[in-house]
Amino acid sequence: MVIMHKLTLDVASDGIQGNLVLVRGERGKRDIAVTLRCGKVPIVLVAGQTAAFLGVKPDGGELLNSCVVYTENGIYPNTILYHVTEGTVAAAGTFSVRLAV
Repeated sequence: MVIMHKLTLDVASDGIQGNLVLVRGERGKRDIAVTLRCGKVPIVLVAGQTAAFLGVKPDGGELLNSCVVYTENGIYPNTILYHVTEGTVAAAGTFSVRLAV
């Protein structure tokens, strides 16, 4: 069973917009589904767009992982889906990531 964490991010806002608790060493069991908006207006994703999670992990390693982008006609309409990898949860601690679209 995969646990789905759902976040809505406002591109018009700065700072931390969500927190997730992941288990060190756990992989393949969690996905992060992100939808975007600008203020109250949903952002429509189109074919050809790409997305990635970027950050520095607690052990100093870099996180750069691609995501799946679903458009209006996708399985998860207008959603960016990140499958939590082994590298994402390899080190214990807190870190922030950015989503690049």
